[in-house]
Amino acid sequence: MNWWKNCSSTDVETEELDEMESVLAPLPKHVQDTRALISDIECCHHKAERWVDLIVEAIGSGKPGGSRGSRTRGQRHPKEAIWSSVCNELNKWLAGRIDEVRPIVLDALGARNNVKAWQVRRVEHRVRSHVGWPEADDYVFLVEPMTEDLSSAVCPDAYRVDEDYWRKTVNKILNEPTANLDEGGYIAREGYLVSANMSLAVAIDMLWPCNWNFEQNIITVLEAIGGQLVLARPYAACARNIRRAPIRPKMVELCHSLDAYGNDEFDEESAIHQRLGSVSPAKKWLSRSLAKTIRLQLYI
Repeated sequence: MNWWKNCSSTDVETEELDEMESVLAPLPKHVQDTRALISDIECCHHKAERWVDLIVEAIGSGKPGGSRGSRTRGQRHPKEAIWSSVCNELNKWLAGRIDEVRPIVLDALGARNNVKAWQVRRVEHRVRSHVGWPEADDYVFLVEPMTEDLSSAVCPDAYRVDEDYWRKTVNKILNEPTANLDEGGYIAREGYLVSANMSLAVAIDMLWPCNWNFEQNIITVLEAIGGQLVLARPYAACARNIRRAPIRPKMVELCHSLDAYGNDEFDEESAIHQRLGSVSPAKKWLSRSLAKTIRLQLYI
């Protein structure tokens, strides 16, 4: 089982944890289920802190409960109202109902032209695909994820009829000033994420509404469509600028507590240790696995 599928890398510590698992084998079902929850967390998600809290509860109780994707089909999160509102604003702009569009959208986009309209339609589709996810997710990425050389990127069939607009979107390069980057500089190291410069096509593809920074990201992308190629604020999506995630300070403390569980630093007065309960090899493995996953994702 690849328990580290939600991490971009592994190391000696992950190998040690895999060895701990082999000693524990065969794993009871509740332990497997809890470890699977850890493999599903995404620290860039707006609900990441809640997911982590549920996993801590599951480790302590031995009863894995709800986490990512635990809502019933058709149930909506309040955040989706924001996503729908964004789509409504963009559709009003596309329909030419300018007097009904919020000033922040008008100021970002500037004067309308055909290329901008095509790009705004892609943004609207990107956001709309997550209202009611996964039922409505029919968005086609503008660029194949992890494409390193955008000059050799191939236009997807879905956009072939508008290949000229697609190419202009791919070739429009946004610059993230050094001042925008996180405390360690630019730390997302894979594929097209290696540079602070970013194609507008990639920025649209990375415009995940479920991201903690979505409200800022959408304005940044609309401003880029409008011609502002030097970004006025950090574009934080997926692993990009992840150290700016608001949960990071809490997660640093949590990881310390999780690592200390069952070790010399074990503190019976610790709120986290009380929730985890009496120490067992399986709980220790799960706690360390959760801590390691969080540290790998947030570059702690």
